[in-house]
Order: sequence, then structure tokens, then C-alpha cells
Amino acid sequence: MYKEIGHVAGKGPDKNVSRNISPAARKRRDGFYLYRLRSSRRLFSRIYCSFILWFLGRALASASLRDREIQQELEFLPENFGFALQVAEKGPAMVVVKNRDKTASYLGGAAAMRGRKLALIMRVKTLASAVLLFTFREGTAVSMARDRFATDGPLPETCAIVRALNRLETLLLPGCLARRAVKRYRKPSGLFWLRVSIYLGTFFGRGGNR
Repeated sequence: MYKEIGHVAGKGPDKNVSRNISPAARKRRDGFYLYRLRSSRRLFSRIYCSFILWFLGRALASASLRDREIQQELEFLPENFGFALQVAEKGPAMVVVKNRDKTASYLGGAAAMRGRKLALIMRVKTLASAVLLFTFREGTAVSMARDRFATDGPLPETCAIVRALNRLETLLLPGCLARRAVKRYRKPSGLFWLRVSIYLGTFFGRGGNR
């Protein structure tokens, strides 16, 4: 009886018990471990995308006070123009609105979308596509060309937002990553101190605006 359950009388668990597992039981066990691994990876990916979107939203608000090119892109948008960048249908998001003074304010994550009428919603279709984009293995233009994005809003304003986000990535990322993230990389003048001020405003500013 003891041998059947993998024990020997007077000893601990039999080291060879795993060899006696039936193929069906081994398949169920391996499937359980694979499910746990996939669940853990999915949870980590979701947390990572949530942080990146929080960071990008606040960084865009901070950069809108400090960078002329981003201000020019935002100037093209109508007053109080609200837009969101979201992962999938109910995933993490960032919500940003253009102010009267041609700057931007970060309003929050997916919760800020509820009950709010937004002029533009840009969605990365799947979590896997978002991970590719936010780990900078694939640029925004490439993601759009490969149909990983879905947009609900006017095309001219969508293009302006994409250009502003590309400029933001140029300001925030090291050159080796920025070249992969944007279609055409051009190093801005005075980049070091501009980058420092944007990062300070992102992490320590009020709503990313200071």
C-alpha cells in the first residue's frame, strides 16, 4: 500500500515517485504549472503597462510646459480636447486633456474614462502588442502599420497626438531606445537639462504639470 502512494515504510517520500505518475496525471500537472506561469506573466505585463501609461501621461503634461515642439502639436488640437491611450477594451489607460494655455493635464488611468466624453480613444488591441510597444521593441509607426492599433476619433488629431508622443519618447529615452521607438530620430538641442526638468515634473509635479 505504501509503495502505491510513493512511500516506503519507515522512510520519507520515494524519490522515484514522479516516475510512477501516469501520463495523464503528468499532463495535468504540467498544464497547471503552465497556467500559473502564463497567469503570472500576464499579471506582470498588465502592471508594467499600467506604470508606463501613468508615466507617459504625466510626462506628456510635464513636457507640454517645457518643450516647444510638443506645444506646437498640442496647439493644433481644439480647446479641452480629451484623449485616451488604452490597452485592449478594459485594460490600463492614460487620459489627457488639452488646457486653454496650450499645455496638457494628466487626468488619470482607466477610471478617468468612465462617464467622460473623450474626443479620441487610441487602443492597443492586445496586451502582447502593448508589451512590444512599451518595451520599445516596436515603434508606434510600425505597430500601426501592423494593425496593432484601433482608433476612435478624428484622423488629423490622431496624427498630432502620435507626433507629440514620438517627440516625448525622443526626449525621455536614451538614444539607442529612441531610435527604435520613433520613425525618425533627431537629437534635440539642450537635451540633458530638458530631460532632467521633464523627469522632475513627471515624478514630483502636481498632476504632472509642475
